[in-house]
Amino acid sequence: MKNRLDELDAVTIYGSAKEKCGIFSMNLNNIHHYDAAMILDQMGIAIRSGALCAQPLMDHFNIKGTIRASLALYNTKRDIDVFIDGLKQVQEVCGAL
Repeated sequence: MKNRLDELDAVTIYGSAKEKCGIFSMNLNNIHHYDAAMILDQMGIAIRSGALCAQPLMDHFNIKGTIRASLALYNTKRDIDVFIDGLKQVQEVCGAL
């Protein structure tokens, strides 16, 4: 999924561990994390948004919150494709492209 996220210009990913698990915290540049989460939810894409019980980390990055996608063994390549397409649609809806 990281490779697919890297294809998007206006995405900031937080955390770059070499052996990263399937949890990706990010922001779409210039789009509030709650707006992104609401639009993705309307597309049937479930993510978390907000400070996510990590306020010291939010303070460190000087941000209010993030959106977080979590992958597990049951997720497919198609799930990732749908998520990436959803992020692109959020950017279009919010005029960020």
